[in-house]
Amino acid sequence: MKSESVASLSPRSQSDVPPEKRENILHSSHLWVGNISEHVTEDQLREAFSRYGDVVSVKILRQSKCAFVNFRSIEAATNAKNNLQGTYLGGQQLSISWGQRRSRHLWVGNVGDEVSEIDLHKAFEPYGEILSIRLVRETKCCFVNFRNVEDAVVARNALQRTVIAAGSSKIEINFGKRQDNLTSRHLWVGNLTDDISEDI
Repeated sequence: MKSESVASLSPRSQSDVPPEKRENILHSSHLWVGNISEHVTEDQLREAFSRYGDVVSVKILRQSKCAFVNFRSIEAATNAKNNLQGTYLGGQQLSISWGQRRSRHLWVGNVGDEVSEIDLHKAFEPYGEILSIRLVRETKCCFVNFRNVEDAVVARNALQRTVIAAGSSKIEINFGKRQDNLTSRHLWVGNLTDDISEDI
């Protein structure tokens, strides 16, 4: 089932949508869970959330003290969010919000120095046309932008927690926002003639 984001609605059409319907537009089958105790395991988290529906995957990010819980349906995610919001797990009060919806832009984490842009292209290109790949060494991640949402979804499902280069770790993939290669405020301008000054 195709989903429609709020950003795709015109201001007029947003005002015509009833509040309860407008809220549903923001819902997804992906939940972000904050304030995760260091003692809570992924199995315990899965057990707590699976009471409300079929859980596809659970991933805890220890450094950020948060987790991502992905359900098979929006209804199950909604029930889990409504029932577990503010409850305690491992002595910590959970904070739950909606995760990223599907998009054609992928965030890829755990990209080590062993992984090159060529490796990334070889791994992701079989799943569809790629518009750009931006590798960020400082944070060991990259951004892969597909032309189509469907291709990005297939790539994410196929490559999640796989090794794409010899000696590298398993990558983590999530839906993200567009990241262009042109992110600097500095421009290089070439082929200037001798009569051009800095005051133009």
